Amino acid sequence: MRSTVAAGCFAVLLGWSSRVGAVEWRQPTPQRAPGALAQPGVSALGLAQAALRAERRGWALEDVELVEAEAVASRAGTTLRFTQRYAGLPVLGRAAALRVTRGRVGTVALEVARGLRVSAQPRLSAEQARAALGAHLPWLTGASGRGALAILPEGAGHLVWSLDARHAGGEGRYLIDAHTGALLGQQSLRRYALGRVYRISRAVTPLPEDLELGELETSASPVRLSGWGGLLRVTNYVSGGMRGSYAVEQALEPSAGEDFLYDPPASVTDPTDAFAQVNLYYHLTQMRGFFGALGAAMSAPRWRLTAMANALEDGSPLDNAFFSPAGIDGPFQAPNLIAIGQGHRMDFAYDSDVFKHEFSHYVMHNAVGYNQGQLYYDQYGFSPFSGSIDEGLADYFACSESGDPVLGETALGQLGGTRDLSQVFLRCPEDLSGEVHRDGQLVGGLGWVLRERLGQQAADALMWSAALLLTPGAHLGDFAAALERSARDLADEGELTSAEVQLVTQLIAERGLAGCGRVQRLTEDTPVSSQLLGLDLLARALGPACEQLVDYGMTTQALQQYSFQPAPWADRLDLSLTLDTEDGSRPPVTVYVRAGEPVRFRVNPRTGLGSPADFDLSERFDGVRRARVSVTASSSPPFDASATYYVAITSESCSQAELQLSATSGVDQGGGGTAGTGGVAGMGGGGTGAAGAAALEGDLSGGGCACSQGPVTRGPAGWATLVGLSLLALGGRRSASPAPWYRRRRDASRP
Repeated sequence: MRSTVAAGCFAVLLGWSSRVGAVEWRQPTPQRAPGALAQPGVSALGLAQAALRAERRGWALEDVELVEAEAVASRAGTTLRFTQRYAGLPVLGRAAALRVTRGRVGTVALEVARGLRVSAQPRLSAEQARAALGAHLPWLTGASGRGALAILPEGAGHLVWSLDARHAGGEGRYLIDAHTGALLGQQSLRRYALGRVYRISRAVTPLPEDLELGELETSASPVRLSGWGGLLRVTNYVSGGMRGSYAVEQALEPSAGEDFLYDPPASVTDPTDAFAQVNLYYHLTQMRGFFGALGAAMSAPRWRLTAMANALEDGSPLDNAFFSPAGIDGPFQAPNLIAIGQGHRMDFAYDSDVFKHEFSHYVMHNAVGYNQGQLYYDQYGFSPFSGSIDEGLADYFACSESGDPVLGETALGQLGGTRDLSQVFLRCPEDLSGEVHRDGQLVGGLGWVLRERLGQQAADALMWSAALLLTPGAHLGDFAAALERSARDLADEGELTSAEVQLVTQLIAERGLAGCGRVQRLTEDTPVSSQLLGLDLLARALGPACEQLVDYGMTTQALQQYSFQPAPWADRLDLSLTLDTEDGSRPPVTVYVRAGEPVRFRVNPRTGLGSPADFDLSERFDGVRRARVSVTASSSPPFDASATYYVAITSESCSQAELQLSATSGVDQGGGGTAGTGGVAGMGGGGTGAAGAAALEGDLSGGGCACSQGPVTRGPAGWATLVGLSLLALGGRRSASPAPWYRRRRDASRP
């Protein structure tokens, strides 16, 4: 039998969200929530529902509908996860988690959309929405028949059609406003995964062993590599690739009785390798038992999984592996797919770290669903951190199950990319790169230290319990909070001591995780370093060449926003910026400044991407290495020493740059500022305003600098809350009639 699968290679769709900032951490008030107290015979679900009813007003849930999704167990207690609905439709990226310990509701994590007021009756049919999608994004090669209505929680809400379509880089999911036809968001269905199995791997345990294939359906006729009560089928690649669809088959039979005793083939690149298929079944089943012991319930239909061995890309070697919820249709229909590549020099199926890492993504997606991907944006801008958390947890659980801190000796070793969790120490924010696998080592490395200090059982329970409290788009600070709260919950359950809880807090602090949120605080005259990502990252996710995205007006952003509180005696603020790239290029960048609140990003209905929309001042710099932005009494609005200033920085280049930023309080020596006019870079439309002095400096190694006044404008007022989307930067527009998307940008005043 054969089946085709939509090519969701290397990426996982993990929800849509417009984050509103920090997760709301709550605890029921005993006087208001007697149903949250211990009551004989009351289930965990009943206690959680009673707490929600009792706290409906206190937690401002009067207009919020929460639907129980499932109870998930951990040693910290039973976590009840609820999803939000509006008019019977799912509210994208909105959820609540209530943990019941010792017969009462304790820790509560809320991320809900309030004040939704949108018609749930679409004006456009699914076919009309697909036509609108094709008009918006001409590089799409085709749309599938899938289409579902949902609520996008931006402002009062948008009724959207969620549509799947293919592009040169794979497959994506797109949100079309069901009333207006605007493109409100997009994300990739591809997710790259790293990994390659004997008992452990060809490199670590090179002698094959005959081991039990647990949960195999031996009563079937004929017997195939199917199990888990009908939830798993292991198949083999036949044809296809990410630009179209895959065809798979399930033909492997036992070699002796009910046993699949196949030797490794003479060539490790054999695309019909039976040994690889058996390895795949065995290690997926081992990981199912591992997570089952932690408390994961994996028997619902949504957990159905098809696994593909010996995966190629249109017949060519594939040096990778992936999990994707794009699923598979036909005889092997399943909402989840794990595919293991047949590489140029090695079969990735010979390294169990591959399966375990991918299986962890599969579990996190189906049990929690917090990961929004590499290029996720929320209302404060670029936020890949939920993807980093997911990669770090996948590394940790894979290594913990194997008892080996080195990930991928066989598969990644061929590519020089093994990861040793025992040898990594990263700090936030100075060591963050924006790449989810690298930044995930901060989480994975911390997990391994916890395993060494607390023991495997306690560390596994702690990491799993923390994951269950994460909401869609969680950042590293959210993970730190969830880890600390889970440690306290485990202590309440007698699983950890107070000293061990203090150790968890200490290890989090050593890595800077506690304050690793969406905004990084600047201190006087102290430079901070970060990465200013290039558009090549977007191009890999979207499909077109990077130069097309530059011409299309897309931008990327620094990893975090920055905040600075000037000294009370100051009458000006000076921001100093330095950019360095490997190729020596000078990418065009724009600095956005806002007093009192972070710079807000907003969706552009023309592109589904975004850019800063709520800000006070902006400065665009082109072709320089160093730059300075000043806010003075002559700025509009004028400098205010009592205000906290927030800074966001965007780039319009394909090249990634290392960014260094510092802020200084100053006293004006009489120069003041001058008035400047011009358009807002990257916003599409003109504007005017007044600003303080802005300086541009050339490469100082050349011995000189050129200074000029850069355009500064006031940001628009009254923009709605940004919608955060997976894998793509967001875009906004300032003018009512933007220029055509295909017009090339050659000046600073428009996209």
